[in-house]
Amino acid sequence: MDKFSVLFLEDDGLTRSSVAAALTALGLEVTTAASALEAIDAADSDCALLDLHLGKGPTGIDVARKLREKNPKIGLVFLTSFEDPRLLDKDATTLPRASTYLVKRQIFETQQLSLALRASIRNASIEGATEELPAEFASLTQVQLETLRLIGRGLSNSEIAKQRNVSIKSVEQTIGVISKKFSLPTNDKLNNRVNLARVYYRMLGMVD
Repeated sequence: MDKFSVLFLEDDGLTRSSVAAALTALGLEVTTAASALEAIDAADSDCALLDLHLGKGPTGIDVARKLREKNPKIGLVFLTSFEDPRLLDKDATTLPRASTYLVKRQIFETQQLSLALRASIRNASIEGATEELPAEFASLTQVQLETLRLIGRGLSNSEIAKQRNVSIKSVEQTIGVISKKFSLPTNDKLNNRVNLARVYYRMLGMVD
C-alpha cells in the first residue's frame, strides 16, 4: 500500500496543523479532527493517529474503541506525551487490539509516524495481533504507579499510607521497588523523592 488515508485526532491546533502538513508532504491523505465526534465520523479512514488526552470528555482510547466498532480493519496509533496511559486514566489497563502506543518525545521525524501507521493497517487485519505497549506500562503495577503519582503531588509516606489505607512500611517497600526499576539511588531519601517525582513528571511529558 503506497498511499493510505489517515485520520489525525489532536485537540491542539498547532500540533494538528503541523503534523497533518508533514504527513501530507509524505503523500498521505490526511483528515484532521479536533474532537471525538469529528473523529468518529471519519471511521472510514485506513488508519487513525490519536492523541490520548483530549480535555474533558472521551479520551483517545475511547475514540479508538468506537472507531474499531465502526471499522474493524482501521489501524490505530496513539501519539501522546503520556508514557503510560494509566497516567491519564487509571482504568486504561488495556488498549484496543493491534494498536501501537508512541510517546511524542521519542519521535524525531515524520517518517517514524508514517511507518507506524502503515504497520497499524497491516496489524489490524492479523487475527490475534496484540497491542504494542510502552515499557512503563508493562513494568509498573497500578499500586506502584499510584504511589509514584502521589509522590509527584508532594505527599509524604505517611500521607500516602493513609490515602492508600496501607502501612507506612508497605509504602516504603513500594518506593524501594520503584527506585530499583528506574535505577535510582536510595541512600539519600530526600533526593530519592525528588528523583521519583522527576520520573513521574517525565512520564507525563512535562520534563525531559
